[in-house]
Amino acid sequence: MDLSTSSILIIEDDFSFALFLESKLAEWGAQHIKVAGTLARAAEVLEQEAVDIAIVDIHLDDGMGWQLFQDGNFSGYIIYLTKFFDQDHFKSVASTLPGAFISKNDVEVGLYSAVEIAVAQQSAEQENNEDWIFKSRNAIIKIPIREIDYIQSDGNYCYFYHKSKKYVKKVSLAMLMSQLPAKKFIRIHKSYIINFSLVNEVDLKNFRVKLPESELPIGRNFRTVVKQAIYNS
Repeated sequence: MDLSTSSILIIEDDFSFALFLESKLAEWGAQHIKVAGTLARAAEVLEQEAVDIAIVDIHLDDGMGWQLFQDGNFSGYIIYLTKFFDQDHFKSVASTLPGAFISKNDVEVGLYSAVEIAVAQQSAEQENNEDWIFKSRNAIIKIPIREIDYIQSDGNYCYFYHKSKKYVKKVSLAMLMSQLPAKKFIRIHKSYIINFSLVNEVDLKNFRVKLPESELPIGRNFRTVVKQAIYNS
């Protein structure tokens, strides 16, 4: 599995166990790992950063880990950890739609399997789904992937441009590249992914890409990728 582009948050109040989890994830190739020992710190990270996989201890010193996700706004993959089974708490945990529920007594094998499934599921999610869902004020908007013009990164958020309108998701550009159909979308700049099937013109003299309603720069490090996309189209 490739964890190199995944942003992972460990929510665990046992410092030694959190360190163990972090070392295992790093051993498996993870490069973007954050650790939060309290609900408050975890809430800060979730608010400030795009998290792809959350590994969560259910019972924390300052509350229940699942409470962070009960509003249903987290779009990543949740893996819960616990030392003991509690039927009442399990019902609450289940309501947050986790990807896995693992006992701390046998965590290594279970965690590896759960993380591998998470990566595979997230990578295939958009390719197998013709539409993306966006929230706009009080509306839920469904947009076909093939109609998205381009995507712009802005810190921990990405803006999706579709027919002169802009929609936002809290996700990293690197993670999007692993989810989008590779034959349709290419990265042309550190801040831009474009739908290459909608490109009207590629200016290789001034290194610009012209889309139906936009013109974007081609970054120095991405010129070869763009040329290759032209030759393969």
